[in-house]
Amino acid sequence: MGQYELAQKDFEHARSGNGNAQTAYDLGAAAYMRQDYDKAVVLFTEALTIDAGMAQAYNNRGVASYALGQYDKAGADFSAAAKLAGPNGAASLFNRALAYQAQNEFDRAMADYDKVVAMDPTNAAALNNKADILITLRRYDEAAMVLDTAVRLSPNDADLYYNRALAREKLGHYPQAMEDYDRAARLRSNFAQTYRNRGVLRLRLQMTRDGCGDLALACQLGLCGHLEKARNFGLCQ
Repeated sequence: MGQYELAQKDFEHARSGNGNAQTAYDLGAAAYMRQDYDKAVVLFTEALTIDAGMAQAYNNRGVASYALGQYDKAGADFSAAAKLAGPNGAASLFNRALAYQAQNEFDRAMADYDKVVAMDPTNAAALNNKADILITLRRYDEAAMVLDTAVRLSPNDADLYYNRALAREKLGHYPQAMEDYDRAARLRSNFAQTYRNRGVLRLRLQMTRDGCGDLALACQLGLCGHLEKARNFGLCQ
């Protein structure tokens, strides 16, 4: 019998007595780690039935519901967790923002990311996610400014440079976009999307040899579509 099954037996034994919220919670966490998200929801619900004030159980049930694509349920649980956690609820607000973002409720998501940053000014991930939304909304100037702040907070995060490059490229700021793609590639040598986008930009700027080289690197990492198109147009061999 495996560790999870033994733990399940222990839980059933505990539940047959007075019940133990922490036991149910721990088993829910174990089920989540096994990617058994439905079971995790059941177990976190069991924990909350025993202890309705368990903020982390609300949060983690929300995480499991999010993994199941049940974003409304996830958002409701993140709201409950954030309310219970009060000034320590930044993580639940961040998660609620993700749930809103997954449903294209962009204004609500950005409002939550702003709350997270107000509670934790060093949270570069919240800034990056807000910038993702701004890029989706084609608000490239705002996205670039948000990412300027994020880069100052986390100067070794390749994703920040990549996203800022996207915004700068859309603004026509090609030299600055190129610099950001370069930084992203230096920080993460297997960043296929960076090579692809830098390759396309180099082709646009008539840097054919370097552009084709980037597209070849992207293809080696699994992104071959743009290289095939460039070959079809006779740009790359």
